[in-house]
Amino acid sequence: MSSKKPLSYPNWQCVIKYMNSNTRILLSQHCPELRRLEKSIPLKVRSFDFCCQDLIFLNDSVYRVGIFRQYHDKNCEIPEDIQWYNNNGGMRGDVDKYGFPSGYLQMDDDDLQKEKKKIQKRIKKLKKKLPGSARRLKCAVETLKYLNEIIFRFDLQSRNLEPPFTHYLQLSITPNSQFAKFAKDSITSRKNGALRTERLFYKQPLQNAQKYLIDKLFGGRSQIFICYMVISLYDQHFPLGSLLRVQHLNIGSYSFVHSQAKLESVVDYRNYPLKTLSSCWEELNHPIATTAQKLLFTGLPPGFPLIRHRNVQFTCYFDITDPVQQLVQHMLNTKKNIGVCYAFRCDFDFEKTELIDEIKETHEEKVKLFENSRNNKFSSCVVLQMTETSDLFVYWTNEKMNYLKIEVLPSGSPVPIEHD
Repeated sequence: MSSKKPLSYPNWQCVIKYMNSNTRILLSQHCPELRRLEKSIPLKVRSFDFCCQDLIFLNDSVYRVGIFRQYHDKNCEIPEDIQWYNNNGGMRGDVDKYGFPSGYLQMDDDDLQKEKKKIQKRIKKLKKKLPGSARRLKCAVETLKYLNEIIFRFDLQSRNLEPPFTHYLQLSITPNSQFAKFAKDSITSRKNGALRTERLFYKQPLQNAQKYLIDKLFGGRSQIFICYMVISLYDQHFPLGSLLRVQHLNIGSYSFVHSQAKLESVVDYRNYPLKTLSSCWEELNHPIATTAQKLLFTGLPPGFPLIRHRNVQFTCYFDITDPVQQLVQHMLNTKKNIGVCYAFRCDFDFEKTELIDEIKETHEEKVKLFENSRNNKFSSCVVLQMTETSDLFVYWTNEKMNYLKIEVLPSGSPVPIEHD
């Protein structure tokens, strides 16, 4: 006989910890008694950027805030672009009462009418050239329909008349796997397996609604573990009262200064160092970079070949021969410690085997091993003696020769086997 005894507090801790993240969030919203407990248990998220204009991908679900336009007459012909937005989570930018985006420049009525007559004349000419003009005719007819709809809304606006539609703020939740076919034709709010929607009257900016959703989902949590996160110049809203532990962070160009204060307040990089930081030169000397296990850098940083970090990968779209030679010489001169590793991902077409030959010839008195052949372990390698206990390995990682590594290893070490 099954017991109906409710779960104890420790049991709830265990259940929530291993529960689907979306289910536990929805559960906490419906059960206030569990809310504090649920927020105290670390939440794991694969990828999230906290952008106020982006979708929220929370593991296996997609959260989207948009503006839904509902026409009062159900038999009304809805413009194709509006129908597409309605079927795909709503418009992503704020609009006024008549559906015009903020800053929309209204054309003079005479100009609109002239454009309309111009399209009408084009349609007449294309009809005479059928069937060869069928495709262009269809495009012209759609353009005229779109223009007529704009003229209609401008006319309502100029006469201060009510539009035949109402805008709503809409929250859509759909499984990640279903995102490509986000929704079927839908006018009323519904819950239908793959799609959940909730709507409110559109009385506040879309950005405010997105910030509210971010705080509702992620705010006040003790810890949020995020696998991948991107920092960009777009407006990002980090959840209030939460601590983010990020594994892989990508900081876009000129974004660090813009977001530095926010990052320092929410990303726990001191106690939980990043595994990789994809960065630009702005933050190279910041603790968020110096504590990261590995830096991913596009191009070469200022001051190259002087590099403070022990593990850096450069992505280059140019001939890397001179930079590699400079770096090898610098490492030999400064006697870098064992474990220091620099990699070049090179998408530039040049004679890659010759680079290893040139390094061998330049430092011939230090060469301990030279291999200029391809195999399934590495391709072209030269080993240079650095100190009595350490050697400098320079080698292409595999037969594809897409990564060059410069690595300090204990003397006598074999060439590392790469699996990329």
